[in-house]
Amino acid sequence: MGGALQADTVEISLPALENARENLALNGFDPSKNGFIPADVFTFLREEKLKDYGLVVLDPPAFCKSKRDLIKACRGYKDINRLTIGGLPSGSLLLTSSCSHFVDEKLFGQVVFEAAAEAGRDVRILQRHRMAFDHTVSLYHPEGEYLKSLFLEIR
Repeated sequence: MGGALQADTVEISLPALENARENLALNGFDPSKNGFIPADVFTFLREEKLKDYGLVVLDPPAFCKSKRDLIKACRGYKDINRLTIGGLPSGSLLLTSSCSHFVDEKLFGQVVFEAAAEAGRDVRILQRHRMAFDHTVSLYHPEGEYLKSLFLEIR
């Protein structure tokens, strides 16, 4: 795992946690050296201290599956990022993602900016990511371009 002493997975779905455990083993990693935390991530972020984490990957499910869910989805993205940014120690890294095509790259960046401002933290964008080259998008289906991520440094 790139030199990490431990990786924790927070997931509300027990079958998904079991799949994660199996995938680690299939890829040659020792699942016993990883934490599998069955919890709602919002509850986890409110209750747990993130001071021991040097890197967090936020990869939530699509919060917005239709245009009418856009405001609620933005609130969800802002909350999850605010809680994470506010809880991480200075010098930590955050890879935060959205797979909602109704939340475009510009809006996602704005939501993360608002989350950082509300958390009262100085945050730097290190990299912006979109879909990999093998995840092609048809010119006739621009909605297929839905994956976006920001790699951030929390200061």
